[in-house]
Amino acid sequence: ISTLASTFGVSVVPHVWGSGVSLAAGLQAVATLPLTPHTCNPTYMENEPVIEFDRNPNALRNEILLGNQFTLGDDGAIAVPMDMPGLGIQVDEDAVKKFHVPMGN
Repeated sequence: ISTLASTFGVSVVPHVWGSGVSLAAGLQAVATLPLTPHTCNPTYMENEPVIEFDRNPNALRNEILLGNQFTLGDDGAIAVPMDMPGLGIQVDEDAVKKFHVPMGN
């Protein structure tokens, strides 16, 4: 999608709603996006890759990850988790269990 959009000079702004896992995956994807349009002098919110970040309370985002809270920095940026392999996060399996909804018989 990004390549096709870039071919026609269209910026891509991913939207991520849901869990901390979704946000980690979205941040990893955004970190690979090129500057659009390409420049040697990136300008914040003009051609740097961005992601829409829901700042409302969200237990699936804030409570299911071990040792990682996604917060906006003073500059409006969110750090891409890179402390661990894969998405850079660790899921708290016990925390996930409290959101389990059993299927009917």
